[in-house]
Amino acid sequence: MRNAIGTARVFQFVIIFILIFAAYLALSIKYSKTFKMKNEVINILERDQGITNKAKEVIANYLDASGYNATGKCETGTIGVNGTNAELANGNKKYDYCITRTSGYNERFPQMSYYRVTLFYKFGLPYIDNIFTFEVSGETVDVRVPRDNI
Repeated sequence: MRNAIGTARVFQFVIIFILIFAAYLALSIKYSKTFKMKNEVINILERDQGITNKAKEVIANYLDASGYNATGKCETGTIGVNGTNAELANGNKKYDYCITRTSGYNERFPQMSYYRVTLFYKFGLPYIDNIFTFEVSGETVDVRVPRDNI
């Protein structure tokens, strides 16, 4: 009888370890997918030299095709984007991704800017939905003359 109880406890530890490992694996796969999407959004902004209507449309199509469905809150003062609609973010609304433009840091080229892109990924269970929301951020290279159209 003593061995049966010990075997059941070891079996429970094995099950718990497998569940933790599966959760970690799922989290890392989701993170790497979001990281790849963030890099593509940065490439589109760099190619189009800013937040143009064409760039917003290409990004929206890419994220839809990739199955991106996470949303999150952007910091106040950043640009929050839902689909192709970009607006100055407020603290209450959730957006697909956020863009922060930084300019005026170069004395020789004051119009030069770079963009910080933030995408979100969520970790949840099927019936519990969203347990955690994480952010993935990255920056573009310097854009000499941004062609923003917000």
